[in-house]
Amino acid sequence: MKGNRIASICAYASLAISVVMMLLWGCNVGGFTVVSLDSFVGVIVALLAIVVTFAIAWQIYNVMEIRNKVEQLNQLEDRLIKQEKSLEQMNYNAEHEINSLLCFGAYKDKAYLASFRFALESLNNGMKLESPRNIDTLLELMENITKSMTSETKDEYGQFDLIMKIDKEIKSHSNYDFIKVRYEETLNVLTSKVKRHEKKQ
Repeated sequence: MKGNRIASICAYASLAISVVMMLLWGCNVGGFTVVSLDSFVGVIVALLAIVVTFAIAWQIYNVMEIRNKVEQLNQLEDRLIKQEKSLEQMNYNAEHEINSLLCFGAYKDKAYLASFRFALESLNNGMKLESPRNIDTLLELMENITKSMTSETKDEYGQFDLIMKIDKEIKSHSNYDFIKVRYEETLNVLTSKVKRHEKKQ
């Protein structure tokens, strides 16, 4: 690592300076014959100042390194969030398409209540997209499904409860107001035509 390499260089440099100073002192280079208290304290203070300066510089360097790492982590987090959102949108779009196909298949088989549920699920996922898809088409399809239903349509497989569950989710969307009137009229027609089994006590 780059930080470890710099720390090693500083340690070796300090060791080399210490050895040189000891040799100079031992060989009496420069006339170090008398060491007074004032000169000793001065040398100690100077050395401490140098050490503190290096320590502060090292801390500043570490702070800059940490800041760079934090910025890199933030960038990585942003990319992950964007990727997660993109995958989520792809999933909504796939569910939208699949339920549309299931809706047409059930409608062809005259399983109108199931067809309505699939249309509702497709509408729900279409509204979750950043650019909602096929909203008017699905509303028109739901209207046609209710027109094809008789007033004695039986809820044999609990489809109505599933429809009500999806209905709550659709009504929680922020853009629900744009479809509210038309949607609720269609849902009311459906409700009036479905004959539900009474639950046994």
